[in-house]
Amino acid sequence: MTTFKTVTARKRHVCDYCYKPIEKGENYQRQKGFYDGEFYELKQCLRCVEVIEFLHRVEWQEEFHNFNDDFLDYGYLRCPECNSSVFRFENIGKDTADYKCEECGSAGKMDISLEAVKLTVEVHK
Repeated sequence: MTTFKTVTARKRHVCDYCYKPIEKGENYQRQKGFYDGEFYELKQCLRCVEVIEFLHRVEWQEEFHNFNDDFLDYGYLRCPECNSSVFRFENIGKDTADYKCEECGSAGKMDISLEAVKLTVEVHK
């Protein structure tokens, strides 16, 4: 059985999906359960919770492990300069993240808000 509970951080945590810091006093979702007989506990920032719930509603069938490795690997977010999906995020904030493309070397800020994810998924349907 898996449980999901929205709680308020009593200390600083890190989102297990996007690696954004969850600051003291910020709400986040704590997920606990068993997978393949092993106990696990995950912490998710509320933006990642919204993004994952949206993707499951549009028939996303994959399990998420983290934002960089899963969402980017499917090519939904692309470099605005060369259209490559080979890049990584750093300094992930509530709705933006710094990115650096491994193909063309361009870098900048990218919108990773729920609204941006919705638009990106619609384009790739």
